[in-house]
Amino acid sequence: MSRGLIIYYSLTGHTREVAEDLALRSGWDLAEIRDDRPRQGAWGIVRSVLEAVFGQCPKIHYRGPHPRQYDLVVIATPNWCGRLASPVRTFVREYGDWFGRVGIVVTTGGLPVGSRVPGHLEDLLGWPLEAQLVVLDSEIEGEQYHDRMMALVERLDADARRKEGLASRNDDSSVVACSGIHA
Repeated sequence: MSRGLIIYYSLTGHTREVAEDLALRSGWDLAEIRDDRPRQGAWGIVRSVLEAVFGQCPKIHYRGPHPRQYDLVVIATPNWCGRLASPVRTFVREYGDWFGRVGIVVTTGGLPVGSRVPGHLEDLLGWPLEAQLVVLDSEIEGEQYHDRMMALVERLDADARRKEGLASRNDDSSVVACSGIHA
């Protein structure tokens, strides 16, 4: 297994549930992004929509391990109007330069715009994601996403093993090439 960190933000608890399940099944560490200000009630929903649509970055609290300590970061975010949740956007802008390999899990109320969220993260990072999973809220309640989640874990672990194997072969060949050089 690769050394992974799942970083999530959850307003309703759906994304938290999926992130905790992913951590349990993968063995990866888990960390939470929290809002600086609460989002309860109608104003909280309006604020969330406006921040998502206009690409705003609210203040957040993050007390998890630094992403640079991990070769894999999986972002778990709700879909807000077809975009990353604004607290996640803030986190990625603050820490994204430290990410190695990146995957994403998006939770959504069932609108097909949830599938656009991974592209928004790719645009923000400037490089492609290694894997993605979109989970409908109805799938969370019925736990119908587990097979797809395990496929995500296997894909990310396989990519890590493949890259480690290539690095090992490259390291070995450079050692052999260097050992043949004499002064």
